[in-house]
Amino acid sequence: MTLGGEGKPREADDGRTECPFCPGMEHDTPNEVYSIRDPGSACDGPGWQLRVVPNKFPAVRRDALHAFGCHELVIETERHVVDPSTLADAEVARILMAYRERRKALHAVPGVREVVIFKNVGAEAGASLAHTHSQIVALPFVTAPMRTKLQFGEAHFRKEGRNLWADELEKAGLAGRVVGTTAHFALVTAGAPRMSFEMLLMPRFNQADYGEADEDRLAECATLLKAGVTALDRAAHRPAYNWWLHSAPDADAGHFRWHLEILPRTARIAGFEWAANAFIVAVAPEAAAARLRAAMPGGGMA
Repeated sequence: MTLGGEGKPREADDGRTECPFCPGMEHDTPNEVYSIRDPGSACDGPGWQLRVVPNKFPAVRRDALHAFGCHELVIETERHVVDPSTLADAEVARILMAYRERRKALHAVPGVREVVIFKNVGAEAGASLAHTHSQIVALPFVTAPMRTKLQFGEAHFRKEGRNLWADELEKAGLAGRVVGTTAHFALVTAGAPRMSFEMLLMPRFNQADYGEADEDRLAECATLLKAGVTALDRAAHRPAYNWWLHSAPDADAGHFRWHLEILPRTARIAGFEWAANAFIVAVAPEAAAARLRAAMPGGGMA
């Protein structure tokens, strides 16, 4: 663990040479299943702003008996961008829209129970290609973390008569863990973080299914997400990080709220963490929130 809770800065190599995700290299990827394109441009050729393609090296496949599922890549911009913090707000909004559209499409595949959407930034976080991208994996089961979240939300509502996620946002405000807000979203540091500067971005309104988010709300969410990762780069010296989306797998999960988790790689997970499933952080969540607020573009508050 490093002093101050900051991990090793992300690698500098931009991987531009023969990048398979750049325009003109569409032949290096499978045929696109979704894209946002210039009017009149042809599929699987230049003229796109965002493409979604099947992963050439999938973790799961539709024709696999014991590893059934779908595995896709979201190539987030035609520009060879390595750092998501350098994307325009409109580009981040397109990413969130692509998440929504592909999640809805994959949930309609017979046998799919949950769609996991995640992003790796930096080699230390698992990124093997520099060009900014996300991954989508559709699975035939509900993952253990999602089951736990659903159970906690239901149990909290039965006991307290209130939404767990609304209560968590209220607690974050009282504890000084709010990093930034907009009219409909809040970015907070995790109350029990696994890594220093861990954050959650969630709606300030009840919505369990990410597929129900409308375009205006996602554009607003994108602005706060972009500001949050920019602040993370500034406050923690550009750590590698992952983000992933949690959305209720069933439409009737009314006590859940979809949300994004942002996990910086500010320390190495070692034997104690694996053995005890407990984590030691160098920066308290309240102190991390203060540093992130100070680094937010425009102050971060609505």
